[in-house]
Amino acid sequence: MTLPRKGSRKIVVDERGYRWVVRKKPTHGAATGEANLRAIVELNENPASVLLIDFLPPRNKNLSSNECVEVGPKHIANAIRAAIDDGWKPAEAGANFEISRVI
Repeated sequence: MTLPRKGSRKIVVDERGYRWVVRKKPTHGAATGEANLRAIVELNENPASVLLIDFLPPRNKNLSSNECVEVGPKHIANAIRAAIDDGWKPAEAGANFEISRVI
């Protein structure tokens, strides 16, 4: 799976370029807290492996139907570092690498 360039954002983490995307509008399940908000990350140049990040809402925050969890570059950078520490090798082909993070 390769991310489309249109709509993705660039980020540099530890001197390495990545692209990431989160849906512009949350799914109904993500907005109501029934499903996680998901981000997808890959290398900006020569992507080989995809990182799937499920962002879990904080346990003490009840989301109403018109609220949603916001994810920004800081969350993405921290998740990329955690995934690499957990064994994600973005330059090596392989299955999607999945992690969960609490916002």
